[in-house]
Amino acid sequence: MSDPELDEMFTTAIEVAKAAGQIIRDAFHKEKEVDIKMNPADLVTESDQAIEKMVHSRISEKFPNHRFIGEESTAESGEKHCLTDEPTWIIDPIDGTTNFVNSVQEVSFSLGVMVNQKTVIGVVYVPIKEEMYTARLGRGAYLNDKKLQASKITDLKQAVVITEGGSSRDAKVVEDKVKNIHALITHSRGIRAYGSAAVNLCHVAAGRGQAYVEYGVHIWDFIAGALIAAEAGAVVLDPTGCDLNPLRCRILCACTPEVAQAMSQWNIRGRRANFEELSILTNKFNKHYSESSSSSSSSSKVLKLSSTLVVVVVVVVVVVVVVAAAAAAVVVVVVVVVVVVVVVVAIVAVVVVAMVAVVVVGLVHVVR
Repeated sequence: MSDPELDEMFTTAIEVAKAAGQIIRDAFHKEKEVDIKMNPADLVTESDQAIEKMVHSRISEKFPNHRFIGEESTAESGEKHCLTDEPTWIIDPIDGTTNFVNSVQEVSFSLGVMVNQKTVIGVVYVPIKEEMYTARLGRGAYLNDKKLQASKITDLKQAVVITEGGSSRDAKVVEDKVKNIHALITHSRGIRAYGSAAVNLCHVAAGRGQAYVEYGVHIWDFIAGALIAAEAGAVVLDPTGCDLNPLRCRILCACTPEVAQAMSQWNIRGRRANFEELSILTNKFNKHYSESSSSSSSSSKVLKLSSTLVVVVVVVVVVVVVVAAAAAAVVVVVVVVVVVVVVVVAIVAVVVVAMVAVVVVGLVHVVR
């Protein structure tokens, strides 16, 4: 797909995000009409449905050959989705519906675009806070046009981890989540829960947390936020350490590979991470994103080469200084020794002359 086409899609994504944000703002402080989907923790409002219909209509009108996956239309039809190489718009009209119902500000509109089964555009808009998170593959991530950079922390003990209780009330699922939370509290600095997968991922991208892990989330919940976090330098994987499968309903995002590995070690659901495999996958992930941004890659290589040259120069200078200092020390010692010898010889000479003088004087007196 050409850059002009992607530019047009990105512009459209921003436009529909702003329109969705206006609907959310208008309804935020009003009494909502709420329906229950699977259980009392899984909610939908008239605003969710209105936003999805509006977005679908605009996308279909502008890009009639593009595919569309939305949370509410999927819930209504029960259709199971598969990913194709066709351009696909994936949206969650209101991510954080429970927050929305209770007028909690962490409410977002999430939109991701996939082409050839790769996410190329990600937009997460938090209208109540006026926070617009955006990313394009290989071009970095931004919050209101300010570039984002994930935290550089490598120790899980220093990390704030974001996780959620989720909407499932299955006894086994709840038990596993409680075990995960216990492990995370024990091995991290602390945990947070903001009630929106898209917001959680954006917090990691912005350095407001160092990791996020959740089970039971869907592609529309995290696909946009995952690109934003990755473009900010974070690592996005399956919680077991494998490649992320957007249709597998689980995600692990960490600011660095080291934190991702430590998080996978305490994974409860599914197998434990294979550390060697995780290392290979994270290296592959980093290589993929560095190749996507050639300018960033070139700058990084130049920086590494420059750093190496600086280290070499510093080492050479230190060696020269040490050798010079050693040589100078030897010269100083030799000079001191010579001076001492000269002084000693002079003293001995004076003593000898004095003794000779005394003897001569004595002999003169004897002769007289």
